[in-house]
Amino acid sequence: MLQIEEMQKSLDEVGAKQTETNDKWKLKLQQYQNEIDLREMEINRVKKLLEQKDNECIHVSTQLSIALEQVKDMEDELEMKSGENNRLRRQCVDLEAAMQDLYRSRKG
Repeated sequence: MLQIEEMQKSLDEVGAKQTETNDKWKLKLQQYQNEIDLREMEINRVKKLLEQKDNECIHVSTQLSIALEQVKDMEDELEMKSGENNRLRRQCVDLEAAMQDLYRSRKG
């Protein structure tokens, strides 16, 4: 009977240690799960931030493309107007020469 009681105590101690160990592991597991949840939240936050930055980059890239097109159009227009300017200058020089010739022939 005494041996049975000692074995029962030993079993109870082993059971208590097992319960204590299980509780410790459950606590550690819960801590790990909480840490995982926090990291997942941080990952999701960073993903959203990255998506926003990607959208901003696309927007800025589109604006840059539009601005470059406008600059190209302006350069083309400037080149056209420069050519027109040069043509008008030549025409002005020709007209001045014709006026000089006319003035000289009238004077003569």
